[in-house]
Amino acid sequence: MLLSACAQQGSLSSISWGADQHLPKQQNQAHLGVAGPITAVLGDYLVLAGGANFPNGLPWENGQKTYQNQGFIYQIDADRLQLKSEFTLEDPFAYAGCASRDDYMYIVGGEDKNGPRTKALKIHLAENQEVQIESLASLPRALTNGGLVYDSNNLYFVGGEDAKEVSNLVYRLNLNNTDAKWEAAIELPFPLSNAIVAGDGNGKLFIVGGRKKNPLAKSDIYRAVLKVDLTKETVEEIAELPYGLAAGTGIYWQNNLLVLGGDDASTFHRVEEYLAKIQQETDNEAKKRLIVEKNQIQVQHPGFSKRVWKLDLTNLTWSELNNIKGESPVTTTALVHDETIIIPSGEVKAGIRTDQLLMGTIKH
Repeated sequence: MLLSACAQQGSLSSISWGADQHLPKQQNQAHLGVAGPITAVLGDYLVLAGGANFPNGLPWENGQKTYQNQGFIYQIDADRLQLKSEFTLEDPFAYAGCASRDDYMYIVGGEDKNGPRTKALKIHLAENQEVQIESLASLPRALTNGGLVYDSNNLYFVGGEDAKEVSNLVYRLNLNNTDAKWEAAIELPFPLSNAIVAGDGNGKLFIVGGRKKNPLAKSDIYRAVLKVDLTKETVEEIAELPYGLAAGTGIYWQNNLLVLGGDDASTFHRVEEYLAKIQQETDNEAKKRLIVEKNQIQVQHPGFSKRVWKLDLTNLTWSELNNIKGESPVTTTALVHDETIIIPSGEVKAGIRTDQLLMGTIKH
């Protein structure tokens, strides 16, 4: 791993963060926020919908994860957002792969109360901000926590997982052919979910970090940065993160990859270790004690990393930029409008979401 202490002249040098904008209140209370929302920037509008939260108690308080169908459309004016309208999805769901092109956003996979989904949707934002939704070909298998990229009128769905296993495939859908089906196009060197997935719009796709769940054992948390050549259908590891990272957000920007926050799994792994012990414990009293200890770790969750890293794709060196200000969300998507980064809502601690609409202005 190569680290650079300074940025090249004229390149991205810092991000000016603002965390004073929020989802609209509900019943005069702050919005709970959502993890895994579908998101896109379409022209000068931010679209945010769906996601999941715990409105009736945290997971260790027997609260049940609830999938949402509420949607919001904001007009973007530099680093400010103005709520223009709201809408409702037909089905509540979360954790889908999201990509956009022009006035269309594409939503693939994800999960609802019944588990992972195969559904794929195309959403159009009409001139009057009317939301028009149509179905695309379904994935050949139900997958959640995968990534999605649009390139040359193809969609690429990367990784993901179901209840039993994690995928090591990149599926492709040709949007030029209305009768096309998803095909397994590229095999990755390892299975992954919850990775940062970004494309350059010119035939290259980048996969940063991610994780693979393991039965009765800690998840693998990846450091690898993979470059996928979508034309040649090849994969190569081009760099390593400074540390393993999953569920973070990131963008491709002017031949750089920006990695924004994320989960280094320091708390996540401790909880996984307890879950394995609880499952294997046969003494009821001992099991109860383990559950209390595990719950306390989650209650004391310190929040996720606020560190921001830039990978220069020309010389493959890392530079650390200034930290995120405000809450640092995971399981959401970083978006770009001109030189403004938008990270809407997301999870900020175990079971806890944020109503924050995080904005960052790129500085040179």
